[in-house]
Amino acid sequence: MRSGMAFRLSAALVATCVFVAAVAGSALAAAHGGADYVLLVDCTGTMRYAGRGTATLVALESFVASLNEGDRVTVYGYGEEPFPALADYPVTIDSPATAEAITRALHLPFAANRTDITRGLELAWQERAQVFSRALSAGSTAASGSAYVILLTDGKLVPVYDDYAQYNEVYHESRARLRQLGRLFADAGIPIYSVGLGKAEKVDGSLLAQVSESSSGLYRHAAASDDLMHVFASLMDDVIALPSAVAEVSGEEVLMVAEVGGEEGLMVGEAEADVRNGFLHVVVEETSAAEAGRMSRVETALSQSFGDLGAHVYHGIIGILGVMMGFVAIGVHRRQSWTNVFTKPLLQKEIRVKGYLRRVLPEGVTAALSNIPIENPGLPTVEVGVGTDYAAELRETLMEFDGTTDGSPPLLRVLKGSVCVGGELVEDVRILVDGDVIECEGKAFEYLRGQRR
Repeated sequence: MRSGMAFRLSAALVATCVFVAAVAGSALAAAHGGADYVLLVDCTGTMRYAGRGTATLVALESFVASLNEGDRVTVYGYGEEPFPALADYPVTIDSPATAEAITRALHLPFAANRTDITRGLELAWQERAQVFSRALSAGSTAASGSAYVILLTDGKLVPVYDDYAQYNEVYHESRARLRQLGRLFADAGIPIYSVGLGKAEKVDGSLLAQVSESSSGLYRHAAASDDLMHVFASLMDDVIALPSAVAEVSGEEVLMVAEVGGEEGLMVGEAEADVRNGFLHVVVEETSAAEAGRMSRVETALSQSFGDLGAHVYHGIIGILGVMMGFVAIGVHRRQSWTNVFTKPLLQKEIRVKGYLRRVLPEGVTAALSNIPIENPGLPTVEVGVGTDYAAELRETLMEFDGTTDGSPPLLRVLKGSVCVGGELVEDVRILVDGDVIECEGKAFEYLRGQRR
């Protein structure tokens, strides 16, 4: 619980920084042609554990919110089969509202049993003419614009197979094809940036690194859910372009982004400016690459818009937030009640399904049956019954447990079949109470509140 609070506080800090950068960026008179982004998200059931699903959704939201107007984004989920996570795609970012609409419309059910990374990347390659249509010039296989693939997984390659006796053959073919896809994307000028989430031994980092590096991309590893935001923040610096702009001349020193030797770079120096034919002409002296590299994207945007004062304000905000986070983290660790002032606003919108279903056996019968967890902080609902990972023994019944925002027990919603609670038939929705007995298909399950087993 404490680690969850720390994660949300960390997410809030990153979101604040993204907001500051967005405000600064909107003040620039930028001309940005737009880039194409394809995000491939692992949708296996293990993404539900240790807050990975929540961390992924928060990271995706921050990433999309950081894109420039004119950029286009496509999101695929993959497991046994890849699928579009948006009904219509690619989506062009034309305002902050577009980014919000994308994150609201994402459909990423973390319920698959296989991590078929190859099939996920294969779909992006097959639909490249659609999702990279702007970056790929007409009749050409090489990208003439900015295009990127970002792949996230918390596991190793596990391809779909029909007969386990042929698994080794299927696996080696899938692995070879994955490497080949990396080279194909490289030939098309589209780098693949991959992110491994979770314990290193659970993720095939070496394979992902090979695929990424062969396409001129990079591989990054987030050891825990709390690290994912930092990894994505670093990734944003690599793949999201800072719009080119010329700052208003308000003094002797001018900061701008310009083309330097064919590559985008920072130029700072004493400027001479005059207006010819309606255009502002600025002459600057180029600084060393090391000095330019010390400027972050946020500092650059603020300096362009507000001068040195903007950079000082930025550093001041980061310093204050860092001190606040330190005090709050200490307070949370020591369970001080005053930390509710900071944590409650972050927690009040949380949707959390709480509880377990324990099989009720006839008297005198014992069996080693696992409880069915319906606690899932990553999703607003958990389905139990036919077609789900839980309660495979239910062949005619499907129940949905809806999370609540106030910490109260979940709501039971009957989607298929006949379900009784406490001997009463549930017509549609039933508010559960600790100890309720749920009966369906001649079986009984006791609802247990909270962390009880």
